Amino acid sequence: MDSEHTCHLVVDGSNMLHRVLHVPSLQNLKTSKGVFTGGVYGFLKTLRVAVREFAYLGTCSVVWDSGRSSRRRSILPEYKHSDAVHQPIILEDTTEFQYMDEYLRQREVLKGILRILGVRSIEVPGKEADDIICEVVDGLGENAVVVSEDRDFFQLVSSLTKIYRPIAEELVTEESIQNEYGFGPDKYLWYHAICGDGSDNIGGIAGVGSGTAIKVVQNADSIQEMFIWSDAHKHLRVRKVAQHFDVVLRNLELVELSKEEFSAIESRYIDHVLREKLPPFDLMAFSEKALELEMESISEHARSWVEPFLDLR
Repeated sequence: MDSEHTCHLVVDGSNMLHRVLHVPSLQNLKTSKGVFTGGVYGFLKTLRVAVREFAYLGTCSVVWDSGRSSRRRSILPEYKHSDAVHQPIILEDTTEFQYMDEYLRQREVLKGILRILGVRSIEVPGKEADDIICEVVDGLGENAVVVSEDRDFFQLVSSLTKIYRPIAEELVTEESIQNEYGFGPDKYLWYHAICGDGSDNIGGIAGVGSGTAIKVVQNADSIQEMFIWSDAHKHLRVRKVAQHFDVVLRNLELVELSKEEFSAIESRYIDHVLREKLPPFDLMAFSEKALELEMESISEHARSWVEPFLDLR
């Protein structure tokens, strides 16, 4: 197989499922028996588009969170600490949507369906999906598209790796990052460290916005130059970067995905999942599952619906 023309798909499963479960119309989707199915349906619909567009003669792997980084928690105890997802959501018909219970249940349903479709699921105890994806992409060494709305992955963009953001329908490349920020993926981490990441409870430098952060990074070719240039600047908001450089250095430790270490056993497990031979595609099993979940738009056209998945290896 010619690796030059192969493209693998690596999906941030946790990010995608959380995103679709926040869509009101999908939250209300359920079977005649009252079983919620919106997460499964929205996930499969989004995945099919990505497979059709980008997975060419390669593998498709969905990566799941399986814990929080103890290394990051030791640096920042409040890292990714939020009770918001544990609160029930009241739907239009006054039904309580127990968010985390539904996330976990529908995730397990998806894993079974994905295996039927020839899609691998990868999770490593105690590891976050972001870090596993970094390890997967590095191990593939071939063309890959990471599917996620998370801008953390911009740091992985290279001549071999691109990011597909399904909500924006945007393919992020080296060129697009250069056009948007005025610097390449190799410097995106510096920008991220200055701004922080509110979704992960990683605070940035107060009073320093995106525009200032971009300007600082554009004028530096190293971490040291970033400090020197901002420290000598005439504007106070720029000098704040140097004054609070401890925050920048701390955040670099938090946001750089390659900092997370994997044991030899963990790395071998990931490699095994990527290379294992999956069972032959079973159209009948897929159709029966779609019927069970009352997803008529899929079950009634099952043969044509699965076509994008048939060339996966």
